Amino acid sequence: MLTKNAVLAIGGGVGPSAGVGLHQKIIHATRTDGTDQSHFNIIHISRSPHVQDRTKFLLGEITTNPGEGMAEAVIAIKAAADKTGNVAVVAVPCNTFHAPKIWERFVARLVELGADGTTLRLVHMLDETVKLIKEMAPEAKKIGLMSTTGTRQSRVYHDLLEPLGYTVIEVPPEKQGELHDAIYNKSWGIKAVSPVTLKAVNEFRGFAATLKAAGAEIAILGCTEIPLALPEPDFDGMVLVDPVEAAARAMIRMADESKLLPRGGESDHEQVHFHRITVPTKAKAMFKAALVGTHWKKLAHKHKAELENKLKLAHHKEEGVKDDERASLAAAFVSGVAVALCVSFVFARK
Repeated sequence: MLTKNAVLAIGGGVGPSAGVGLHQKIIHATRTDGTDQSHFNIIHISRSPHVQDRTKFLLGEITTNPGEGMAEAVIAIKAAADKTGNVAVVAVPCNTFHAPKIWERFVARLVELGADGTTLRLVHMLDETVKLIKEMAPEAKKIGLMSTTGTRQSRVYHDLLEPLGYTVIEVPPEKQGELHDAIYNKSWGIKAVSPVTLKAVNEFRGFAATLKAAGAEIAILGCTEIPLALPEPDFDGMVLVDPVEAAARAMIRMADESKLLPRGGESDHEQVHFHRITVPTKAKAMFKAALVGTHWKKLAHKHKAELENKLKLAHHKEEGVKDDERASLAAAFVSGVAVALCVSFVFARK
């Protein structure tokens, strides 16, 4: 326990929502006197463009190790801690980042950059997740796991759990691509769209049902954005373990154990978690555009009728109409008709 001179630090951007989630869970798990000032000092660095995709690296699709980019960010945290006389307790909220090939390079690069452990302490989120499993479900032996393909292929959770007598249960291999897509899909996946989409929620509920049917007693939400889709403490009686919660609690424990709230908190009042489903912005925009289009179509027809009346009047009073005025009226008439046709065509396609 470090007490007064500890600052908590988040190596974020992996993905960005996971860092925000870790920050929030630190706040939720911290015992305070009810004031802002009794919370921890927290440094949150999110450098997504500088930390390469973890799964792509593990699958050999890119060659730059994400551990190096994260080390550059964390060494900046160390510099801030050094300057202020603090010790930084750092966690990286990404399961795949803890695959040995990435984590070990991250630690080695920190040493190369001058970190010696005196003002920088690292929390290994997966080690803490195993400890949290023991706390939450001490009798459980069959552990479900939902994760990226990179985490699955690295077998990092297997290597931690199986020596302790646990059996790891995952979705069938033919379903792993669907699970990975629910994380990475650029249209509706949990990494791409925030707040989480209803499609992603339904997909992850399906994966959870698959694990439970296979005998899992507890399930690890093994990508740090999955809790966005499965925020409940359990699924149909199967306990859900959030590694980000494990990291948050470990950071507080390391910094000042007296400030760590018990799981569930200490409030005497009922607490509320809000969830709502919103209509997609695109659908709302299309509906609004359709209304606007209808409005302008009506105006175009009205304008067309007015022009037709003017042309008829001009025909009856031809001697009072100059050639250039007649040409202007005709051009305006054609323009009005063109606007009406264009608007009708656009919204017919919608």
